[in-house]
Amino acid sequence: MRNDVFSRSPFGRKAYAHGLHFEPALDRSPLEPPLPPDSPILARWSAVLAAAAVAEGKTYDGSTAVPRTRYTLTDAQTGNSVTNIEVTTAETAYTADANAGQGKLVYIDGLYLTGDGAANYTLQATSITTTVDVAKREISAFQFTAADKVYDGSTAAQVTSITLDNLAVGDEGDVTLVGSAAFADAGAAAGKTVTYAATGLTGPKAGNYTLQSTAATTQASIAAMPLSFTVGAASFAYDGTAKTVAVTAVDQKGALFTNFEVLYAGSTEAPCGAGTYAVTVQLPDDLAGNYDISSFPTTTLTIAQAGQDQLTIVGLPG
Repeated sequence: MRNDVFSRSPFGRKAYAHGLHFEPALDRSPLEPPLPPDSPILARWSAVLAAAAVAEGKTYDGSTAVPRTRYTLTDAQTGNSVTNIEVTTAETAYTADANAGQGKLVYIDGLYLTGDGAANYTLQATSITTTVDVAKREISAFQFTAADKVYDGSTAAQVTSITLDNLAVGDEGDVTLVGSAAFADAGAAAGKTVTYAATGLTGPKAGNYTLQSTAATTQASIAAMPLSFTVGAASFAYDGTAKTVAVTAVDQKGALFTNFEVLYAGSTEAPCGAGTYAVTVQLPDDLAGNYDISSFPTTTLTIAQAGQDQLTIVGLPG
């Protein structure tokens, strides 16, 4: 028959003697001073440790991994910090999704204890959670290319490609720049400056980025628009009246173009005297570089001398 004897012990206000062994009681007298956090008695009794984690914020990188996490241990019974034992994990902390956001829940699995005496303790839980802030990734610059075009009277430019800097791996095609490009002016010329003005980002992953630069430039050319000409009759007999050559023109789009003059031997005045006259066309100064008139065919206006049968002799006796 076992005799349980009430006894004072260094473990607490109550203890029960079982042979030569003492088991600490769960309570201590409020008159007794608390045991210090590093007390071996307290450490022996507080065998269950609670782990907590603090995750260092990161910038969006397209992954759910949270690579920088610090851990702390406390006594599950008293809340006192434990520093001679460490907690770690072979697994990477992670979030439920990779998107940027504030206070995102972080999951940490596979925790275990290391250090001298770790075998004397157990973890309250091997999986815990914390939170982390995932900042949006900055797009600091972008580059683009623009297509050459034929003069059309506008500054609009067609963008052929855009490259965004600092995209996370795998996000190409999921983030698109929104904006428009324009030439510095509408005139035809080679190597003209084209400016892209960005207004924002779009796409399924655009919310994970901020656009720091909203403008970029490149170069492209505007070629003169070619005109096609149709030339009418250019041979006449002299009859004392001015002769002209009918010339019509259409632009590359097939639209009638009338803003030009026909010259006869360099003059806008139509000739009337017999002879040959080189026929050319001329554009106004403000349009001269924007249209290509090189297709105008070589044309000569010919006014032949009148024949004797076309003469009327007056003043001779009948």
